Parts: sequence; structure tokens; C-alpha cells
Amino acid sequence: MRLATVWLVTCLAALRAAAASDLNAPPVVPSPWEYEVPVDVGAGTLALVGGIAGGMAIHDDHVGTTTGELFGGFAGAVLPMVLVQECLPVLGYRNGNPVAETWSQLFAFGGIAGGFVATTTLGGLGTWGAGELESGSRSRNGALGGAMIGAGMGALGSIVLTKWLANHPHDRIGARTWLATSIVAATATFGYQLGGGGPR
Repeated sequence: MRLATVWLVTCLAALRAAAASDLNAPPVVPSPWEYEVPVDVGAGTLALVGGIAGGMAIHDDHVGTTTGELFGGFAGAVLPMVLVQECLPVLGYRNGNPVAETWSQLFAFGGIAGGFVATTTLGGLGTWGAGELESGSRSRNGALGGAMIGAGMGALGSIVLTKWLANHPHDRIGARTWLATSIVAATATFGYQLGGGGPR
């Protein structure tokens, strides 16, 4: 009985000490970067919806046609954008070895430049090809040029945005790729609609 009483008193004292330490501890403030993934995914989804709605509004096109154009651009741009997002955190990385730093920066810059060209080209061609397969445009060359310009502008803007994000936690590449590729697909769809002059 005495042993049980001692054990109970010891446990109560330990619980009281733990509660007191929790009360005296400073409050834990969550980092805003903990919410980056849902914000990136939500913003990318809004970009896709905006691309569909905006593309429809330009020439009163059908929702199915505009959706096909947008996802054609998304499918073409997503793989090179993954390469870009993998290389962005390497820019500005320092490890104390000048030779390794120089080579890593060169490779990262080359990957980003190549990814930008491939994202623009494949994103623009994906949007243009999907649009021409569905209903076609009045001006094929204008539609192609518009899709390429739109994809290039979207790729450049999304790379600048995600480079800023890459200066923070580096483990969000999937969400950042979704956001960046959605922007490219939306702007390529805008460009296709503007340059093509409407469906045939």
C-alpha cells in the first residue's frame, strides 16, 4: 500500500512539473511555409479554371474545346517543368567548394535554360495541336504563334515565381511544378485563342 502511494505521488508530481513547463514555454508559431503546398495547388487549379474560362470568353468557344487545348499544353509542358523545378534550388547554393559550386551553378543554369525552351516549345505545340485536332482555328499560323508566345510568357513568369519559392523549403517541387505548369497551360491557351481568330 505504501509503495502504491509513493508511486502515485511521484506520478502526480511529474505530471504537475510537465504541465508547468508547458505553461512557461513560449508559444509555437507555425511557419507560413507549412501552408505552401495547399496554396500552390489551389493557385494552380485556379489558373487552369481561369485559362478555360478566359479562353472561352475570347471567341465564345466551347468548354470542351478550350479544356482540350489547355490540357494539351499542360501535358507538353509538365516534364520539362519538372527539370526546371529540380534545378532552381541549386542556383545560389553554396557548399564552400568553389569548383563544385561553379559546376553546379553551370549545370543548374543549363537545365533551367533548356527546360524553359522545352516548356515553351512543347507547351505551345501541345495547346496548338489539341486545338487544331478538335475544331481548328481560322489562322493556323497565328494560333501557333500565339500559343508559343503565351507559353513562353507563362514559362518565364512561373520560373521567376517559383525561383522565389525555391529560396525557401526545397521539398515542395511537386506542388510548385503543378503551379508553374498550370500557368504555362493557361497562358498558352490564351495565346492560341487570341492568335487563331476563333474556331473554324
